[in-house]
Amino acid sequence: MKGNTWAMLCHLAGFASYATGVGGIVGTLLVWAIKKDEFPEVDLNGKAALNFNISMHLYALLTGVFVVFTFGVGALIGVPILLALVVIHVVCTVMGALAANEGRDYGYALTIRMVR
Repeated sequence: MKGNTWAMLCHLAGFASYATGVGGIVGTLLVWAIKKDEFPEVDLNGKAALNFNISMHLYALLTGVFVVFTFGVGALIGVPILLALVVIHVVCTVMGALAANEGRDYGYALTIRMVR
C-alpha cells in the first residue's frame, strides 16, 4: 500500500473506539508505530490522529466525571457535550482521512498535543 493509504488508516483507526472503547487509540498507535519510519506522511498523520483520539477520550472522561460528581444532575449538560464530541470526532476523523488520502496535512481542532 502507498503511504497515503497508511496515513488515512491512522485516522480511520479512530473509529475502533466505538466498538472497543479505547481501540481507536490502540489502533491508531499500532498503525503509526509500524509504518512511521517507512512513510513520513504516516508519522505526521499518525501523531495528529493519535493526539486527537487521546484528546477526545480525555474530554469524554472529564465529562463523565463531571456527571458523576454532580450526582447525575450534570447529565443535563454532560449528555449534550458527549453527543457533540461524537459528532466532532466523526466529522474530523473523516476530514482527516480524506486529507491524508489526498496527501495533505490535516490539523485537528480541540487537540492537546501529547505525542510530538
